[in-house]
Amino acid sequence: MDAPPPANETPADKIRRLRAEIKEAACDELEQLDSAIDQLREIAQSIAGAGEAFPPGVREICRAMAEDIVVQAKSIDVILEKTSH
Repeated sequence: MDAPPPANETPADKIRRLRAEIKEAACDELEQLDSAIDQLREIAQSIAGAGEAFPPGVREICRAMAEDIVVQAKSIDVILEKTSH
């Protein structure tokens, strides 16, 4: 658990501390999203390539999903690069 804020913390200090905490939480969540995207892509590619194990409609949806999620992930990366400066 984080240490409690100093008793003499000014409002400006508190704002800076809270902004840093928010940024850290956002980074953690983006890492979770990145991991989930990788997992989803791998599963979708596996289903798409599984031949007759899955119905043709499911395979096609998963093939499209695997392709689309790569594009969406790249879009997120571009947005993050542009806004991190």
